[in-house]
Amino acid sequence: MKVTKRVATATWLVIVLYLFASRFIRLLIGGVLADVLVFFLAVAGLVAAVVCLFLVPRHGRKGILIPAIVGLLLNALVLCIWIPNFLSARARARATGELPTNGHCPGMLS
Repeated sequence: MKVTKRVATATWLVIVLYLFASRFIRLLIGGVLADVLVFFLAVAGLVAAVVCLFLVPRHGRKGILIPAIVGLLLNALVLCIWIPNFLSARARARATGELPTNGHCPGMLS
């Protein structure tokens, strides 16, 4: 039960911590990698929140339900913002010729 409460809290805490530390993380690993990190954190948080919600009948609502719902909503919001931004940036890069249309990047090993 303690693990479920901690995971439920982590589902929203990870996103909040990332939002506060995003400028430092972008400087440390770069903008593109930071955006990929946000995507994977949001997907992992979404999956963890759903798992915690399925465990509510077994472990009870106290300390699990509210953090899991908040984590679910925050991670879904982050993904709803991230996916359209990624798709528009990709389309813009293809339109300007920065991204090859054949799927092969120059200089990369095949």
